Order: sequence, then structure tokens, then C-alpha cells
Amino acid sequence: GLRQRLATLLYQNGHQEAADQAFPPPADNGAAASQLAVSYANYLGATKRAAQGETLLADYLGRIPVWLRVSREIFWRRSRI
Repeated sequence: GLRQRLATLLYQNGHQEAADQAFPPPADNGAAASQLAVSYANYLGATKRAAQGETLLADYLGRIPVWLRVSREIFWRRSRI
């Protein structure tokens, strides 16, 4: 989204602290939490912090209930057919 683009531009121009303030880590709740976690992990990867992004995603997946992960995977697979 817009915040991620702004943060990336700030980072590319040498303003990492301002970039991190423009695009903070996502909250752990809400319907859009998974999408925000992926976006933030992508931002971390783009700013040479891919290991932190991988940890963020692993932590996120560890917190959501197993039934929700399975139902999302089934939905994703069916939508790709």
C-alpha cells in the first residue's frame, strides 16, 4: 500500500528510521492481520532485513489457530484451480 511505498522510498534515500516510522509493524488482530504481516515482511525483505521478515511470519503463523490455517490453505488451493 501507500505506507509501504513511502517507507521504501525513505529507505532508498537513506532515511531508515523515518521509513520504519512510516510503516510500523502490524497489530496482531483484525481481519487484515495476515495481509499486513505479509506486507510488512516484504518491506523488511526490501530493506535488507529478510531474516526479520521470516521470523515475523513464523511468529504470526504460530499464533493463529490451526483450523484457521488449514481453512485458508484449502480456500487458497481451491481458488487456484
